[in-house]
Amino acid sequence: ARDFAVGDCEGPPPRVPLFIRAAELSKLLKEAGAPSNAAFGASAVQHGGDLVQFFISRKWHLDPEESIRKLLLDLKELGRLLILVDGLDEGAEYRGQIETFVETLLRESGGDGVELVGTQTALVVSTRERNFTESLASKPPRLTTFVRAQIQPLDVGGQQKLIASRLRDAGQFEALRQGLDALKAPDVISSPFLLSLLVNVF
Repeated sequence: ARDFAVGDCEGPPPRVPLFIRAAELSKLLKEAGAPSNAAFGASAVQHGGDLVQFFISRKWHLDPEESIRKLLLDLKELGRLLILVDGLDEGAEYRGQIETFVETLLRESGGDGVELVGTQTALVVSTRERNFTESLASKPPRLTTFVRAQIQPLDVGGQQKLIASRLRDAGQFEALRQGLDALKAPDVISSPFLLSLLVNVF
């Protein structure tokens, strides 16, 4: 991706996904002594207020050759990262700061959440629906720049595809299918997350 971005390769440059759990970012902020009631910039003052740079630098600070950290920081500067922030609702006392940061990052990059041009920041976040509503209603409101998308419930075909992707054995597949039919909990088995958990513990 770096070679593409600096013009050493032809074709559209890919983006490299960077997965950030809000709970882990919150933990790193706490370990760094960041005040929980500070503005988002103050939490990562050594990194210019950039929580993505802060996360990369802290998570890979023990990288002996600094190769991973340098690569990710280079890709960030080149606008070639796909930033995935999971579980904003799990940001604990830093939730407000993290939400403010990701919205500011998206707004300042010129991204509108629909189409990306050039080096605009590619950013996807996840949170619980009730927490998203809370953030929109906060003063000042947060996460207003993002385009909202909801995970839809699985139909029968989708349920079978998910199970088949995890269980290759036909006997196990059939046993689980019968067990789910007996469960009589459509809200559970139609949820991609909950059904995945059931398959994993089967």
